[in-house]
This record gives sequence, C-alpha cells and structure tokens, in this order.
Amino acid sequence: MTEPARAAWRDRLSALRAWADRHDRWLAVVFFLGGVAWDATTAAQDVARPGVLAQLAAWWALLAGALVVETAAARGDGPRAERVREGAMWAGQFGLGAVLGAVTMHFFHSASAGPSSLFLVLLGGLLVANEFAGAWLRPLWFRLGLAVAGLHAILLFAIPVLVARATLADAGAIGILAPLAPWMQPFPSPWLHAAASLGAILGGLGIGAGVEAVLGTDGRRDRLPRLAAAVLMPLLLLRGLDVLGWVPPVPLSALDVAIVHTVSSEDGPDGRAVTLGWRRPGWAVWRREARPFLAGPDDAAVCFSAIFAPPGMAVRLAHAWERWDGSAWQPVYRHTLTRPVTGGRHAGFRTWSQVHRAIRVSDGTIREGWWRCRVETETGRELSRRAFWIDAVDAPPAHATRVIPAR
Repeated sequence: MTEPARAAWRDRLSALRAWADRHDRWLAVVFFLGGVAWDATTAAQDVARPGVLAQLAAWWALLAGALVVETAAARGDGPRAERVREGAMWAGQFGLGAVLGAVTMHFFHSASAGPSSLFLVLLGGLLVANEFAGAWLRPLWFRLGLAVAGLHAILLFAIPVLVARATLADAGAIGILAPLAPWMQPFPSPWLHAAASLGAILGGLGIGAGVEAVLGTDGRRDRLPRLAAAVLMPLLLLRGLDVLGWVPPVPLSALDVAIVHTVSSEDGPDGRAVTLGWRRPGWAVWRREARPFLAGPDDAAVCFSAIFAPPGMAVRLAHAWERWDGSAWQPVYRHTLTRPVTGGRHAGFRTWSQVHRAIRVSDGTIREGWWRCRVETETGRELSRRAFWIDAVDAPPAHATRVIPAR
C-alpha cells in the first residue's frame, strides 16, 4: 500500500474515532442491546450443547487474560504500553459483559417471580453498570471478585450438565464424571455449590498468580489480603444468597406452566401428545389457561408444567398448592410427582397435579379467592408459580383446548 493510501486510511480512522467519541452514549446503548440480543440467541439457548459451555469458557478466559495483561501494561511506560493497557481494559470489559449477559440469560430461564427474581436484579445491575458505568468496576481486585463470581455462576449449571452427559457416555474423558451423579441428588445439592466454589477459587487464584507474577515481590504482603478478599468475599455472598433461596436452580427451567381444568394424553405415531382443557369467559379468547378459574360443581383445578433438564439428568419435582387467606399464602396441598423429570426433551418433561376437594369446603361449596401453584424442586427451590382467582359458576362455559404435540 502506498503512503498516500495509508494516510487516507489513517484519516478515515481518525474521523471514525471522532464520530464515535461524539456519539459514545448512543453507541453504548446500541452495543448493550446488541450484546443482550446476542446472548439471547446464542449462549441462552440449550445449555446442554457443548458449544454453549465452550463459548462461556472463552469469555471467561478473555476476562482473566485481560486482567493480567492490563496489570502488566500498567507497569510500562510510553504510548505503546498505554495502548496495550487500554486495549486490555476494553477486552476485559467485553469479557465481563459477555459472562454477565450469558449468565443472566441462563438464570432468567430458571428464575421465578419469587426470591430468585431479586438475584436477577443483582445480575442485571452489574451488567448495566459494566456497560454504562464501567469506571466503578475498574479497580483490579473488584473485577477479580466479579470474575470469581462469574465463574461460580457458570459452574452452577456447567457441572450438572457435564455430570448428566457423563451418565450417557459409554467411554471417554467425560465418562469419569459419572460416579458424581448421585452427589447431585437431591437437586440442587450442597455438593454442587461446594464444587462450584472450589472451581471458582482455583480460577481466582490462577488470575491472582498471574497478577502476582507481573507485579513481583514488592508490596506482596499488602496485596495478599486483598487477593484473598477478592476471591472469598463473592463466594460468601453467593452462598448467603443460596441459603436464602435466591439462586435459581439452573440448569432446570420451566418452559410452560398453566392452570387448567383437564389434562389428557394420547399416544400417537410421534409419541405422546397432551391436551389441555379450560373454561374461559367469552371476552378472554386469547387466554391459554384458566385465569380466572371458572369452577363448576364438579371441576378440579389442574397445574400443568413442562420442565427442561439436560440429557441424562433426573430431578424430582413437587407442586405446592396454596391459598391466600387475606394476609399470607397458606399451604393447602403438596404433591410430589411420582416420576422424576428426565432431561433431553426439547419441549420439556410434562407433569401435572390436580386438586378437587381442596378447593371446596365441607359442604362442597367452592372456596373462592386467590390460589396459586408453585413448581419447585424436591428441596423446595422454586422454578415457577401461577396465581389465579377462583370463581364459582353454576353454568360454566364449554372447554377451550390446546394440544401440545409430542416432540
């Protein structure tokens, strides 16, 4: 390339940088929305695919490497070192945003409207802060803590996926994980969080070792407490949130939960199809479930759920029925599903439970008011919930139906 051509390219790049500086706020919004859309269409898809886990591992490795390179470049002098430091800083911000975005999407699919929604608010706040207020997250030890927390979150669904795949493996490296499958029960197991914490600690110490190798021995005694705090404090916080029940039970997710009047299944050439039936007011033609629930003299309330789990995974679930007494939700009936949810069905494993006597008083009168059904794991970790109002009707309308095909 001739010198005039190089000069023309440099002028174009300078003009592009100047334009980007003038519109940096709008560009930040565009890139943020683009990143969310990318995560929603790639990493947030079926978490059981090896490519998804490989992508998450790549984003986290980019973040870890960028922290070490930025630390090394910050000790150099001159414009070259500054360019390397700035490039590593942006790479680290991109890696952190990619990890937070993908993790938020995965936890979103497993979260319910209950306490786990607060965990999503925390993740979403960090994601937005990384994009629009990145200066708050610049301190090295703080970003190291976020990297440790991100790795712990990734491992919470990566470990069950890998262990579940190991139960299906005839041979190979992944097969050595098969003996860990009983340790995952009941799900989510304390062993899962212990393994995720151990992996996150090792990852954080790996970054810390790289940073210490760059910084040398000067001031190491003062840095070690900060390194320990950066690695351990996020894990203690996450453990506390898990004890409170805020952490969603990834990689499980509720694909469909509906309150209906009847559920029937029929075997066909492609498998078993399920038909849902419910009564609806004439004005609610768009409703795909019984909300409000129009209860006739002989009707039962049925909670239908379709739950996704990775291939090879088996988890016991329960439907917890509750009634609002004017001040709090009171437990009425808990149905532990006799068959465990088995993974591998793209449309989810279909289960349902019903209550008939529970929605009536002793004389058979319908107990009107607010009810709800919570779909939860055997250990009580909530996946989804449906609240609905029961209305007693003497002449209930005919059933509307929808068929969920076998797939």
